[in-house]
Amino acid sequence: MKHSFNILILFIILSTLIIPGSVDAQDSGVKAVLFYGPTCPHCHKVITEDLPLIWQMYNVNVQMYYSPDYDEESEQSPALVGILGDQLSILYVDVSTEIGSQLFTSALEMFDALAEGYVPTLIVGETRLVGGISIPEQLPAIIEQGLAQGGIDWPAIPGLDQAISELMPIPTENSASTENPGNDNTESVAQPGNTTEPTMLELFKQDPLGNGLSVVVLLGMLVSVGFVFSSFRNPRNLRNPRNPAPIHWVILPILVLGFVVAGYLSYVETTGTEAVCGPVGDCNTVQNSSYAVLLGIIHIGTLGIIGYIAIAIAWVLTRFSSRRIADYALMAIFAMAVFGTLFSIYLTFLEPFVIGATCAWCLTSAVLMTAILILSVKPATHAYARIRKSIMKRR
Repeated sequence: MKHSFNILILFIILSTLIIPGSVDAQDSGVKAVLFYGPTCPHCHKVITEDLPLIWQMYNVNVQMYYSPDYDEESEQSPALVGILGDQLSILYVDVSTEIGSQLFTSALEMFDALAEGYVPTLIVGETRLVGGISIPEQLPAIIEQGLAQGGIDWPAIPGLDQAISELMPIPTENSASTENPGNDNTESVAQPGNTTEPTMLELFKQDPLGNGLSVVVLLGMLVSVGFVFSSFRNPRNLRNPRNPAPIHWVILPILVLGFVVAGYLSYVETTGTEAVCGPVGDCNTVQNSSYAVLLGIIHIGTLGIIGYIAIAIAWVLTRFSSRRIADYALMAIFAMAVFGTLFSIYLTFLEPFVIGATCAWCLTSAVLMTAILILSVKPATHAYARIRKSIMKRR
């Protein structure tokens, strides 16, 4: 996704009129810095949908620059890409790169917000905008105010001036021979390749405490699944189903809590706002990853809401319907809990070993779903035995 994401960004940028020139030539207007993550869906929306509309409102011509870390042979993506326009200039900084991470850390220190390293983050002057909602909503007003006051210079981020001074203009057909000898193919610069991906161990070490908690929860879920399936296949339960009471009432408050957790995650994912995280983990990094959206269609939090509602409906049927319907409802609860737990195992594995960050909200939902699975296995086993016995009698 990172490869196609960067290509898409640069494709949109190159769709404008590019005029070679000097970075220092941009002395007026409003200048902003956007910090983004290449796997962040909210960053993707801001960069490909929101910001192009904004800077096209204020610019007739733009100049495009990239950081000198670009290596055509290794196809390394530029860490910095700048669009310098007539009235609005934006520097895109990839926080997954070394220089991008350094600049982002310096920016957060400037705002005394080291614990709030969420992307997308846009800094213009002394204002910091975070998230896919606040950036497109508040930036136009800041630009208008800044232009009325004679412009806004680049933010006073340590190291930013030097990074900007080292930017190189992307060559056009007329400037390729002078700006970049021996290379007259603009698209070779516009299409960066994949950067070196960190190993699982390196990702785990990014947050040993939070990721360690993920591993503990992951192991607990695996053990629980093993116990549940061995219990479901217990021949004694299948041969001699008791006349059990309805499924345990404790599932109801678990469902309510699960709905609250999934609802909050859905709100964070769909609005791009900052998640309130606890002392362990980094919820926002997880929510800003590409894995927060299933198949690019539905947010994981929204899927959780649907799941908890479906289980709640089945729970009601076990209490207020005939025995036959109640038995099928018990089986439905068990089946949904199995799917939810297995899917939670997959997501929990991704956090420490693929994303490199842990979401306490996600772990809470995973534990709740596993608890529903454990509480539903015995009633579901008895229900399955009764259903099978009823079918055999009809034959």
